[in-house]
This record gives sequence, C-alpha cells and structure tokens, in this order.
Amino acid sequence: MKVSVNTLMVIIAVIVAAMYAFGFIAPLNNKYENELQAQIDQSQSIVDSLSNQLLILDLENEVLQAKSDSALAALVVEEDKRKQERDAFDRKIAKLNKLSATQLSSYFADRYNK
Repeated sequence: MKVSVNTLMVIIAVIVAAMYAFGFIAPLNNKYENELQAQIDQSQSIVDSLSNQLLILDLENEVLQAKSDSALAALVVEEDKRKQERDAFDRKIAKLNKLSATQLSSYFADRYNK
C-alpha cells in the first residue's frame, strides 16, 4: 500500500483533531498553562519584592540626604563663626601692631594685672 504525502497529512490532521476532541491534548496544555502561571506568579513576587526594596532605598536616601544637608548647614554656621573669630583676632592684632612699645607694655600690664 502506497500512501501519498497528502493522504499522510490528512491522516495526521484527523488524528490531532481527534486528540483535541477526546481531550488528550487539553491536559498537556493545562499542565503547561499551570507551569507558566506559576512562573508568572513567581516573577511577579520577585518584582514586588524588588519594588519594595527600591522604595526602602529611596526612603533611606531621603533620610541620608536630609542628614547630609543638616550637617552641611551646621558646617556653614561653624565656618561663619570661625571666620568672625578670625576677623576679630586679625583686627585685635592689627590694633596691637599700631601701638608703640610703651603703649604695648601698658596694654599687657593692664590686661594681666587685673
């Protein structure tokens, strides 16, 4: 018995249709659909976890940025204070440099005899 290619294709198509009709292929599809859904659920849980981690990191970044800004502001205040002290010291030294030797000795005598 010689079977042509067309006949063979028709027989295979009928067999596949019969398998679909009697439900032999559907359990395979359901199995793969269930596996795919499990992988989708697992991927979604990983995405949710990573999203939560990103949110936590953003919050920690904001806290650290606020602390950094606060520390920088404190440094600016300290720097201004030190500059004022340095300027006052420089003015005091300039004033002392203008004094004569007698005025200078008188200044220190008055200062330390109190």
